[in-house]
Amino acid sequence: TGEKLTYRLFVNEDDEERVRWEGPRLGVRDAKDLQCDVMETLPNLPRYLHQVKSQNRPLVIDGKMWKGHAYAKHVYQNTPGKGDGALLPVYTSFGSTGRGGGIAPGSGTPLGTSVIYDTLEQTVHALRWKKTEHELDMMRCSAQITTRAFQTCMRNSHPSMNEREISSLFEFLCKSEGAQRMPYPQVVAGGNSACTIHYSNNDRKVFDGEMVLMDAGCDFHGYVSDVTRTWPIGGKFTEPQREVYGEVLEAHRECLAQCVEGATLRDIHRTSVHLLSRSLSRLGIVQKTTQEVLLQGLYKPYYPHSIGHWLGMDTHDVHTVSATKPFEVGTVLTIEPGLYLPRNCHEIPAQYRGIGIRLEDDVVVQEGAPEVLSGGVPITPEDVEETVGNFMEYEGQTLGKLSVVYNSSHNQMLSFWKNQIEMILKENKEV
Repeated sequence: TGEKLTYRLFVNEDDEERVRWEGPRLGVRDAKDLQCDVMETLPNLPRYLHQVKSQNRPLVIDGKMWKGHAYAKHVYQNTPGKGDGALLPVYTSFGSTGRGGGIAPGSGTPLGTSVIYDTLEQTVHALRWKKTEHELDMMRCSAQITTRAFQTCMRNSHPSMNEREISSLFEFLCKSEGAQRMPYPQVVAGGNSACTIHYSNNDRKVFDGEMVLMDAGCDFHGYVSDVTRTWPIGGKFTEPQREVYGEVLEAHRECLAQCVEGATLRDIHRTSVHLLSRSLSRLGIVQKTTQEVLLQGLYKPYYPHSIGHWLGMDTHDVHTVSATKPFEVGTVLTIEPGLYLPRNCHEIPAQYRGIGIRLEDDVVVQEGAPEVLSGGVPITPEDVEETVGNFMEYEGQTLGKLSVVYNSSHNQMLSFWKNQIEMILKENKEV
């Protein structure tokens, strides 16, 4: 509109005792670094809001942000009997949801008739949904860190390895390469535990003949990756594992190919449901035709989640953006088909029980074919078998040597304590 905008930021007052315990916090002195026009401390907020009210200036309040805040009473309508912050929001042109039950703008609010309450989520989510080239570069970096960590974890896998070893190794590798944090708890699920979608115990050994499913990613300067692979801990698929893996991989490839301009998450999910229903029928896991599996919803116990979700500054990003919104260039999403065949489900043929497989990649919609950000993580059965356990053959990777050193040191420590215990027992016996 050509009007000058003033960026006014309210921050906490300096608190020497809190700084002593928690370290420095952003304050008024950081105005230049935060690039704001005016910076004040929070105690000045009521005065500023009173000024806004007296001038009857238009104001939009982010209702969610103020919920439970110490200054909520200066912002929210006070609903009798419900305390400060109990308001019915008004959805404006910033993000109308069509839901009723709102209050009239300014009705009974401490800010007068010019205020409209709105979470602004939908406006911000619409901006975040389509990535700029700079944002895509950040997401490529995040995916590259995750890719290398997956490769190393697969190379260092071996029978009787504990899930927490894989989980901690992955986190160590990501943070060593510059990731600031993990965007969600890693899922490292061996054997039948892979049939629990968000398994988080990560504490049991994975034995030879079992597979391990790892769902993990990293947060690189505010942009996250989210990848899943499933591999045999001993380096070789059994025949039933290979059969189920092949079906999930086929669905994965078909769905990836549909990540083009104009497609929708809803449409791709329907494709995945059809393909995995066909797989359940083809493998004899459900003794029905593909059409019957689809129409009767018999696939749901074995494929209970969606094909994917938006990805960006959060793992399940911009949740207000509909799954029916057509993709545009710069849209980023995940594709993650899976089949989960629990051991205790006796309707499943015995050879398939206890198998859980999910394959997930991060995808950018482009003009033409999609870009798979995590495409460097081994995914074909042949590449997986060639990678798993081959840490000594990986040139330029020292982690295998570190594992050998660790195992050697671990054995030496066990031997030391065993000798100490034997000496103590011998001394006690002599006494």
